[in-house]
Parts: sequence; structure tokens; C-alpha cells
Amino acid sequence: MGLLDGVGTSNLFTSSASQDAAREGVAQNVLSGGVEAFQQQNYNEALTKFKQAAALAPRSATAINAYAYMAQVYQSQGDVNSAIDVYKKSLQADNQNLDTHIALGNLYITANRPQDAQAEYEKAVRIDPSASTRYYLGQAYIQTGEYGKAEQEFQRIKNLQPNSPYGDFGLGQTYAKAGRYTDAINAFGAAIGRKPDYWEAYSEMGYAYADMGNFDQANKIATQLSAQYKQGALALSLSAYIVQKTPPKMDARLSTGTFLASLGPGSNLPVLGAGLATANAQQLTSIVFSFNGPMDPRSVENVMNWNISRAIGTNLANTYNNGWAPPSTEVQLPGTPVAVQYDRQKMTATVYFNITQNAAANGTIDPSHIQFTFKGVSANGVAIDPTANDYTGFSGFF
Repeated sequence: MGLLDGVGTSNLFTSSASQDAAREGVAQNVLSGGVEAFQQQNYNEALTKFKQAAALAPRSATAINAYAYMAQVYQSQGDVNSAIDVYKKSLQADNQNLDTHIALGNLYITANRPQDAQAEYEKAVRIDPSASTRYYLGQAYIQTGEYGKAEQEFQRIKNLQPNSPYGDFGLGQTYAKAGRYTDAINAFGAAIGRKPDYWEAYSEMGYAYADMGNFDQANKIATQLSAQYKQGALALSLSAYIVQKTPPKMDARLSTGTFLASLGPGSNLPVLGAGLATANAQQLTSIVFSFNGPMDPRSVENVMNWNISRAIGTNLANTYNNGWAPPSTEVQLPGTPVAVQYDRQKMTATVYFNITQNAAANGTIDPSHIQFTFKGVSANGVAIDPTANDYTGFSGFF
């Protein structure tokens, strides 16, 4: 006789189904207990019950819910890796669960694993190619630097939802990351046209303006956000970014230096220091500049970022010796400082350089037309404003 001879096959399957239903009923009760413990922040008990629920009905909807709650527990404890492992187990139970793929992708983004996130979102789109799912994938492509693919996804969103602002918003983010700031601003403008209170689009437009160096427009948007109810956080973040991106300036020459930049053509060297009265004498001299923001100390103190030269202006008043040929007694300053000292608290640079008397001890100089030039960066790595990095005693900063 066969193994099943004499046994009703339908009865066997009916019995198995009843057992599965009974186990899932128990699993649901255990899951409810875990949720209650989770809400009471009794995380150890909650984890135990969620694991029990998943084990009782491993391929049921109850198990998927239990895994999701387990991941929430681990996330609340800052354990992202364990949360990721839980979602992987959940996908072993049901690899077609859209929410699980998206949740796992989001965790990969949190863990700074954009390539893994992209893979999960791509699986999610194969399950559900809707606009909302494609939005996740488009954001992942931005994270991985695949701007062409990101643009394609957001264009698809625009085709699927022509009246929605989110396709244009995603395009704006894509263009901004790719350095296409004008296209980004236009895309954010289109998003705002479809949703006038889309404050995040205003904010992103402000960032694009700042990145392209249009700080006036960026500040206008920050002011607009600040005036809107509950948009203070966006305004503050944008304002801080504008400050961070704004090129620094040299904005003052301080009187604490020993170089008298106010003296004009034909000044005798001893005026700059009694030690220069004798032939071939050398004297260390200094000039102090202040900046309008924190600078990178290494950049400021790198003497190769500084240049000392004679002014070459567009008119006689801004030209060394007022445009007249320097006399034979004129001395030449070294092109590079001896040293530069940066004061972090005062945001000042003291530039030290040598002046050398000639052999006849009758050297002259035109201090007001000695040009000091700095080409360095701020503490944020932003290059100094090229309209405020040159100084002469005659013209000031230019």
C-alpha cells in the first residue's frame, strides 16, 4: 500500500491549513504584545516578542509586520546595521513586498550606502512603476551621481503626473547637483508654479543661486522664507549656506603693522624705520589685514599665496610713483613675504617682509602704491573674492 493509501488527502491538507491558521492566530497575539511593549519603550521585551511572532508564522503577513517592527526597534536604538539585516530576512520571506524594498533602501541611504539603496529602489520600481516609487529611485541616482538616469526618472514622473510639482522638483535637484544651476532654477520655478507654497522648492532654488554666486537672489529667497509662517528652519539653513559659500574679503588694513602705506612717492627708507639709515641695512617690516570671516589658517600662512608688487593701475593715480618713472634710488621689495601669521580670533593676517637699503644709503620707495595680493581660501574652502583681495595704501581694497 502507498503511504497515503487509506488516508483522505483532502483531510490532510485541511488539517495542515487549520494548523497554519492557528499558528498565525498565536503569532498575531504575540505581535500585539510586542507592539504594546514597543510603545512602552520596553525594547528588549518587544524584540523578543517580534522574533517569536516571525518564527511562528514565518511567511505570513504577520511575520512581515514583525520584521518591520523589529527594524523600528533597532533604528530607535541607533543600530542601523541590525535594522538592515532584519529587512533582508523579511525579503527572504516575501521578496515582492514593495514597502520592505523601499524601507531597506531608505536605511541604506541613512547608512551612506547609496549604491545599495539604488538596487533596492530599482527592485521596488519593477514591482510598482508608479510615480511615487520612481521618485525614490530618482533620488538614489542623484546620490550615486548618475544624473542622466535621475533626469530620466523625474521626466517619467512628469509624464505620469503632469500636474504634480515633484517631477520638476527632482529635476531641479538633479540639475543643481550636476552644476546646471540655470536649469535647476527654472525647474524649481516650474515646481513652484504648480504648488505656490512649495517652500522646499524655494529653499532649493536659493541654494542653486548661492552655488552659482548670485548671493543677492539667494538672500531674497532666504528673506522670503523667513517671512513665511513655520519656514524659519528653511530660512536659517539657507542663510547659513549663503554665509558658507560667500567668498571672503580682505576688508581692513590695521594700524598695528609697521609699514606706513599712507606715504607717497619719493619717501626715504629711514621713514619706515631708523634701522634703514645705513647702507645695505635690512629691516623686517609688517602690515596687518583683517578678513570679514574665518579663514583657513594654512592658506593664509602659506607665503606662496601672497604677492608684493608695485601697483599697475589704469590711471596715473593708481600707478606706482603716480606714473612717473621711479628714480635710480628706488628700492624693490621682495615678491613673497618672509612669513604670515594668522590670528583665528581676530581673523587677521600679519604679513612680514624685508626692506633693504641700497649701497648709497639713499634709497626711496612709494609705499602708497605697493600692492599686496592674497589668493587663498576661507575656513570653508571658498576662494577669496577677487574684487577684494588686492590692497594699496592709495586705492584701498580692490
